[in-house]
Amino acid sequence: MQEIKKLSRQQIIDLVLADLNTLSKGEDADYNYAIEQNIAFFRAARSFPNYLYWLLTKYSKVNGRRILELSDFHLRGGKWERMLLGQLLALERKNIPDLIGPLRKHLLKEIRTIALQKKEPIVIMNMGCGGMETERRIALELVKKPLTQPITFIGIDSSPAAIKVAQQNLQSFGNAFMCLESLTPDVIRSIKKDQPDKPVQFKVFIGDALNVHNYAEPQTIDIIFHSKFHHHLSEQGKKLFDDMIRKIACCAIEFDDYRGAYLPILSIFTGWNKPILLNGAVISSLRDPTKEDINNYKKEGWVTKIYPLKGFLKIHHSSQTC
Repeated sequence: MQEIKKLSRQQIIDLVLADLNTLSKGEDADYNYAIEQNIAFFRAARSFPNYLYWLLTKYSKVNGRRILELSDFHLRGGKWERMLLGQLLALERKNIPDLIGPLRKHLLKEIRTIALQKKEPIVIMNMGCGGMETERRIALELVKKPLTQPITFIGIDSSPAAIKVAQQNLQSFGNAFMCLESLTPDVIRSIKKDQPDKPVQFKVFIGDALNVHNYAEPQTIDIIFHSKFHHHLSEQGKKLFDDMIRKIACCAIEFDDYRGAYLPILSIFTGWNKPILLNGAVISSLRDPTKEDINNYKKEGWVTKIYPLKGFLKIHHSSQTC
């Protein structure tokens, strides 16, 4: 088969539609709905006039609680997922528009604050870590202005494709990168006692974010953060996940998009020639919280901040001392 990377935009769309049409429809009405909506999206994306018509007349009618992105179907052994992660990584690396800037800058601020308050190694978890571009950029900053103690970034993702992309993205750090075979409270304790010769370490683990309570004990992780991950969870799963990370981490941070016209419109400029990236951005935006939802987070003890055209931060600091 011809390398997917060498295929034209139209050829990629044709292959995606062929893959979606091979999916078996069963008794799960939501799953069937998600297949149908993705087929409609890619059919419309074949031409700009058709896509614009879909965006103006169909987009707002899609049920965000029933939709899935193409990458959620794990087709072609994860090839579409790897393509999405690679294209998203390239976009995140650009200083303009610096899509992950708000998260990176806030994390760096939190890290330096923690470094002034403790001498022990700092441990940070990224749930649904993807390519770990945020960590790479922060590590480069820490090389310029080092901490007095070592820091370990732990990336957790259920997708082997994501872990492979992260490994490739962080290859310049050499043996500071390591794949974990298991992740338990004992492993966390060992990391926190370790005094590595590298000031920054990266460890990755293939696992389910909703099992985070099995990976670490309460108040043992300095920061748990996640980006563009929360919308993949069910409504019940979101609440369960938020409760767990607030118990386990001294500081919990979410960075995500909010529901609005800005993302579908902006995605035309950043992703029109990359239909997989376009699907990921536009379909995921249907699952994002509204500004009203974000304001309601404050009632649950979160501090929120909206960054126009980039997303929002949701932050919780534990009242306990870690």
